[in-house]
Amino acid sequence: HLNDISIEIARYIIANDGTALYGGDLRVGGFTYYFSELSNQYKKSDDNSLKYINYFIFPNTKHLTKDVRIDFASKQIGIVQVDPPRSITIDFNREYFPNKNIEDRYLYCECFREMRKKMAEDSDARILVGGKLLNYLGYLPGVIEEGLYTLNENKPLYLIGAFGGATQKLIQLIDGHD
Repeated sequence: HLNDISIEIARYIIANDGTALYGGDLRVGGFTYYFSELSNQYKKSDDNSLKYINYFIFPNTKHLTKDVRIDFASKQIGIVQVDPPRSITIDFNREYFPNKNIEDRYLYCECFREMRKKMAEDSDARILVGGKLLNYLGYLPGVIEEGLYTLNENKPLYLIGAFGGATQKLIQLIDGHD
């Protein structure tokens, strides 16, 4: 159900001449794939505007091959590569394993924070649904961190807590619960 509502929200935004923003990677069967297909289905031949923009953090940017970039461009999908904070030393030649190495986890936390802040700046509003409460790659669960930065930007924040997860917890926090 969570996948279905996420895809339907993106479809509504794209089909009604909005631009959907998403911070994702290139996992097979992930939202990035589904949203790119939606963008391709709803693009208009006489309209070159971007209907979907995907934000990528390092080290996920290492997977943005020429073929991926060509595919995204053909579907009128924007790519935003969010630079790591300057406080982090990056080795572009090594693999990072955030679930096995604490320094790598720190790198991911910092990079995700930069991406989430950038998305909050770039968006007009944010819709949150679901979200991990465990095994997330950030200082906070991603959805909660996204909500925080959106509120800090004084942008509208729409919360759908019916599917549980971090969004439901965020609603409870806003309502004054522990």
